[in-house]
This record gives sequence, structure tokens and C-alpha cells, in this order.
Amino acid sequence: MQVSPQQLDKHLSGPLRANYIITGDEPLLLQESQDKLRAAARAQGCVEREIYDVDAKFDWGQLTSAAQAMSLFGDRKIIELRFKTKPDKAGQKALLEYAEMSGGEDILLITCAALDKRGLEAKWVKALSENGAVIRLWPVARSELPAWINRRLRDAGITASPEAVELLADRVEGNLLAAAQEVDKLRILVGGEDGNATLDTDTVMRAVSDSARFDVFGLIDTALQGDTVRCLRKLESLRAEGAEEIPLLALISRELRGLYQCASLIAGGQPMARALQTARIWDKRKPLYEAALKRLNTNKISKLLLDTATIDRAQKGLDQSDPEAALTTLLVEISTGRRLLRKIS
Repeated sequence: MQVSPQQLDKHLSGPLRANYIITGDEPLLLQESQDKLRAAARAQGCVEREIYDVDAKFDWGQLTSAAQAMSLFGDRKIIELRFKTKPDKAGQKALLEYAEMSGGEDILLITCAALDKRGLEAKWVKALSENGAVIRLWPVARSELPAWINRRLRDAGITASPEAVELLADRVEGNLLAAAQEVDKLRILVGGEDGNATLDTDTVMRAVSDSARFDVFGLIDTALQGDTVRCLRKLESLRAEGAEEIPLLALISRELRGLYQCASLIAGGQPMARALQTARIWDKRKPLYEAALKRLNTNKISKLLLDTATIDRAQKGLDQSDPEAALTTLLVEISTGRRLLRKIS
């Protein structure tokens, strides 16, 4: 069975199943889900834990031994397997064997990187979920972040203005752990214990450090979405962290080629939905492409692709233009759909 994060508290209030797979790429959500499950297990008599960090050299005989050994206290125990990525072939085989031999006396808790649709169809997942549950944790999107922060503030006894929540979201975007830490700090600062504390933008400005963490994919998505201000802020953050701009340009060029293909199909008479399908754009990215294609046609995208070639030469020292300034201009033009004036050298 699958249990959504929203259903987890209700699920854990009942009898626990024998196997749990918690899968996702957000460390804070993984940690908090594990903590909830462990607390529920302790409340139901599982006082002993055996923890194994799994890598390529892991001895799977340890799992067999753990399954066969009795708890020191004669009760159920939790066997935790922590994967840095996902189970490889050896791990999948061992987990399948565990599912066949386990009598369900203990609780097996697996945490691993996000499993896609194909991963969820794997034999080991199906075998363990017959007497277990799969909990898929999705990253919190920027559009969902204010609501997520507001819930945590309310849980901390703090009532915040919409402007304060939005500002806090800007300060911690891309880093849920920092968001949780800032909420904890604000609870102490504004005294949320009595449930009557309020939070405004001035308090956030004074108290919250800028903990946003942006990756290159998020930067490109923001440019496609048309949010120029956030796009430039992400670019500034990446540069401050020493991000390499050559691979960033390569990813932008790839995205522009995809946009050009879609724009060409639309110019040829295909509806946008069909063009995106023909170009094999992922469903999750279709809204981003739709937004960008409303601003950019084949002519504009062609010029942008020519600009990427110029920036590439400048990055390699073969052109006199400033590659950083040119890359900034490129992202502004992608996000706005408007051509900016170039400096004549």
C-alpha cells in the first residue's frame, strides 16, 4: 500500500505494518517521517533498533542475521536500512529474499532516494509493500512553500502576516532544513509558546538569514516561467557559491533547442499541447514550456541560440565580450521575451 505524507499521522496511530519504504530527495522530510515512524514504533513496544548504512560494499548477510536474531528484550525491533541512493541489483535481491523469509515480527524501515514510477513497480517494492507501506515524499515547490511555512508557524504558535510568510519563503527557498530552523528560532524570538505571537516583515528582516539554496535546474525553470527577479536572484546566489557557468550555459542551450523544436511545430500549425507531446516534453515541465512559448517564437529563440554560441566563445577566451554579463542578459531575455540592447565594442 501507499501512504501519502498527509495520511502518515493517521496511519501511524493504528497498528504498524512489517515493512516501510520512505523514498524522497528532501533530507528534512525524510528525517521527520522517520522520526514519526520510530516514535509510533516505540509506543507500540519496539524499543530496540538496528541501523545499517548501505553502500556498494554492504554485507547483505547482516540483514539476514538481523531478521533471524531475537530482540534482546523479546519484543519487536526496528531494522533500519539507510540508502544514499537506491538499492542496486544485489540489494534488490536481498530485500526480495527478506520479504519471503520474514514473518513480520520486526519492522523493516528503508529510506532511499526518490523512486520513479518504474522503481515503484520493482519486485522488491511490491513484495515488501504487501505487508508494508510506501511513503513517497515530494519536494516542496516554490509555489507551495508559503503554505508549508505557514503551517509550521501555526504549529509553533505564531500568527504571521502573508507578507512576512512570503518574505520568509524568499529567504529560505530551496532549503527546507533552514526553513524549519528559522521557524524554531522565531518561536523563541517572538514567544510562540502561548499561541498569541505575531510575526511581521520587520521581524523577519531582522531575524532571518538568507538561507536560499538554488541549483541550476531551478534557475532555468524560473527563467522559463518568466520570473525575472527570482531568476536573477538565483543566478547571483549560484555565482556567490562559485557555480561553474560553462555547464550552466550547456543546460540553457539544451533547453533553448527544445523550445525551438516546439516553436517550430507550433509555427507549422500544431496546437501547443500536441507540439509539446511530439517534442516529448515531460508532463511536469509542460507548464514551463507553455509559459515560455507565449513569449518566445522561432525567430527570438534562434537569436538566443546564436547568443549562446557567442557566450561559449567568450567563456573560452575566443571572444572579447564579458561572458558573465552576456549570460545575465541571456536569462533576462528568456524570462521577458524582449531583446535587450547590446554594447557595441
